[in-house]
Amino acid sequence: MSNWRELLKKGTELLKAADIDDAGFDAYQLLLTFFNGSTTEYSLYCYEAVNECTEAEYLELIERRVAGEPLQYIIGKWDFYKSSFFVGEGVLIPRPETEELVEKCIKIIKKHKLSVVYDLCTGSGCIGLSIAKECPEVRCFLFELYDNAFSYAQRNLREMNLHNVQLIKCDVLKKFDGELPPADLIVSNPPYIESAEIKSLQKEVLREPHTALDGGADGLVFYRAIYENWTEKLNDNGFFAFECGENQTEDIIKLYAERFDSVAYKDMYGNDRIVISEKL
Repeated sequence: MSNWRELLKKGTELLKAADIDDAGFDAYQLLLTFFNGSTTEYSLYCYEAVNECTEAEYLELIERRVAGEPLQYIIGKWDFYKSSFFVGEGVLIPRPETEELVEKCIKIIKKHKLSVVYDLCTGSGCIGLSIAKECPEVRCFLFELYDNAFSYAQRNLREMNLHNVQLIKCDVLKKFDGELPPADLIVSNPPYIESAEIKSLQKEVLREPHTALDGGADGLVFYRAIYENWTEKLNDNGFFAFECGENQTEDIIKLYAERFDSVAYKDMYGNDRIVISEKL
């Protein structure tokens, strides 16, 4: 009968044999699900014996990871900007570089004392809900089309118990005719991967919804649609804030140049990743 440390070693070796990146990290995170995510609790009990049933449960999680299921889906929650968000099949996994987009939005909101924010293609709600939590004086409207993603946004909203948020079922590629206050800031992390590039993505990424990845032939379909359909929803001197692909910032800036003054920012990895556009 193995103890927890030995079981962790076994899980790590199985993931390494399957060429899983960060095998040790993934094996450890999956093991922590048996300790309510607590590293302290694991440290206290790591030499205790593990019964056969629990060992089988853990190795089943390892098998799911070997098969290419994303770690975040297996765990069911993932940390993002001071909160944990429920995630699973049908919703994009929150990523650390997107936290930088949230930080820039919060700075803009506080500097300019903004009061209404739209989050387009909200997915799990990680961007809009993080902003709403950090800026409780701001009204946040989160727009999402797909049922699975919308249900995760609803679940995360309930979990965070925020009262300044409204979820709206909406296709952001079309004009929105609902009655809402105009936005001071519209933020979006839309699908931006070129269609032809989708098949070359990691197998884990391919388990995420294609609708959250595919940005059309040049990856810019959503940026064009947002410019055409949502600029009129933005107040004078309002802002767009986008995440995008590392080779797309110049194209987006050109696309918005007639009506916006735009600046590109690099992410933590040194890649162009964020465009902030202020309405002229």
